[in-house]
Amino acid sequence: MRSEFMKELWGRTASRERGESSFEKKAIELFFEIKANAEGNGVLEQLVGDFESAAVRYASTIARWEETRMSRSELDDFTNAEMAREKAHDSFVDSANILSRAFRKNGLDNRWRGKMGTDRKEIGPWGIEIAHFIAKSQTSQEGEPYEH
Repeated sequence: MRSEFMKELWGRTASRERGESSFEKKAIELFFEIKANAEGNGVLEQLVGDFESAAVRYASTIARWEETRMSRSELDDFTNAEMAREKAHDSFVDSANILSRAFRKNGLDNRWRGKMGTDRKEIGPWGIEIAHFIAKSQTSQEGEPYEH
């Protein structure tokens, strides 16, 4: 199960590096759609901020998890990284669900949530792509070159 996730993630990374990531484009378009529809509604804007933070936390835990796995760290370190990754993933999914329900409550189209999928393996990569885009945007706003 874990190896399939990482295989897919690495495949997307390689595809992105070759400039052929349609998934990345879809994720960013979806992210812009969410942000645009929430604009002007303070509650939704706050929930979008929470969603962004959850995506960044999730991506960070993936990096830490991979680091401990590749460095053959102590079992306790790896177990802790795995638990943090799972918790961050759950938090990202919860954040997406809360935001989706708030969209519906405010009479806004929340079909974007269905596009993310319902399976854990489908949802995680969305968070990683959103976090990647946020990091790229923040770095370019700070005037530093972004390299991935």
